[in-house]
Amino acid sequence: NSPRDCSCLLAKMLSSVCLLVGVALASVAADCPFTNDACPVDLDNAIEVFYFDSSDLTSCQHHCQRMKGCSHFTMMDAGDMKKCFLFESCDSTEACADCVSGPETPDYEPCEKTESAINLSAEVPLRSSRGAATTCETSVHNVIGIYYFDKDETHSCKKECDSISQCSHWTEFEVSGGHVHNKCFLFASCDATEPCGNHSDCETQPSA
Repeated sequence: NSPRDCSCLLAKMLSSVCLLVGVALASVAADCPFTNDACPVDLDNAIEVFYFDSSDLTSCQHHCQRMKGCSHFTMMDAGDMKKCFLFESCDSTEACADCVSGPETPDYEPCEKTESAINLSAEVPLRSSRGAATTCETSVHNVIGIYYFDKDETHSCKKECDSISQCSHWTEFEVSGGHVHNKCFLFASCDATEPCGNHSDCETQPSA
């Protein structure tokens, strides 16, 4: 073979290798949809917050698999605990370097994480005033608990916040559809606020 033929053959081989690597990477990305970011926390999308042992990398997703309406989870280190959020959806993501987010399946443990955090903070401005129909900043770092109470239990959210030393503020609002109940968010701080969205009846108060 001439040097030119060898060069062409080598170029074809390199092209084939690059194509195979590209297909393999695409396959890994498709099979491993876990990223170092956070699903967006808001009053509607966030379903529950759980805490597990810091070394537990599977319980958060397993809770999502068992929870009706849960499609995605976000877990992150919180001191000596693993903090776990369950979400109805995760159509967009927010930057969170110490978070891992993903769908209810496939199982997380054997899968490698990928880097694809998107910082959306500039697109979601917070309101600084504490007027009517505002809640504290909803983020994975600020929300410390989500509870559900009967409609008539109007003092339970406050009592829950008062009983937790890390809770500085709480927000409660009525959720209709099926059994009418109150949804309660507990926050670590309320230095920044944002609108309650569709929940114009929401009430936000400091801990006692």
